[in-house]
Amino acid sequence: MKEKKIGLSFLAAFFLLLIISLFSLSIFPQLYQISIFFAVMIFIFSQYFDFEYRLLIGFALFLLIICLFLLIFKLDTLAIYFANYVYAFLALGIIGYFFDNLREKLKSKGIIKIYKKVFLSILVLFLFFSAFTIVRDFKINPDYPVVIKENHNKFISDVKDKYIRTFKKEIYYSGLDIVEVYGKKISRDIIINIDNPKANKVISKTILLSGWAIETNSKYDSGIDRIEFFLNGKPGKGKYLGS
Repeated sequence: MKEKKIGLSFLAAFFLLLIISLFSLSIFPQLYQISIFFAVMIFIFSQYFDFEYRLLIGFALFLLIICLFLLIFKLDTLAIYFANYVYAFLALGIIGYFFDNLREKLKSKGIIKIYKKVFLSILVLFLFFSAFTIVRDFKINPDYPVVIKENHNKFISDVKDKYIRTFKKEIYYSGLDIVEVYGKKISRDIIINIDNPKANKVISKTILLSGWAIETNSKYDSGIDRIEFFLNGKPGKGKYLGS
């Protein structure tokens, strides 16, 4: 019972962090990465405190229900965020199932004990690896200065020269700058967020409907020469709004 309460406390803390990270992307985009890190931390602690794997699978189903409701209300972007964690916790639950069975078999034979030093060593190695991965990502994907030109036929905006980071043909705002439209901060995760498919296409802060952008005919040493905007979906799926 004690282990179950501890496990539920960890999952509740993670869920709270996930919600905060989704609504704080424009202020602190690294929170989303931290929530991923925290998910793996839960699995490591689950092995130490002997949580039941059913907690992880149950939490995955809980997130799946939320994901389905988001899809019903056409909140595709939020649904994608939650779907990622559905897969993650389902995988962790399945792995935990095999770990639990293996541990019980070894314990019954009296050939395994969980030592705090071993646990702390694994935890330190995981922390080091996570920090190394984040630093390496920023080194591999540097920032490039480009100009976003206003298109008054499609958008009403005050977007000026900003820094953009390119990765896998998706455009991201870098963490070095903050873009504001009419005094409202735009999320630096996806290049552009569009409030609603209104006639004037006013750009404003939102994570409920997302616009996507792709770069074409560009080279990293010359910047991006053209950006195409799509509403509520990736290129090929979302509504094309202009370039």
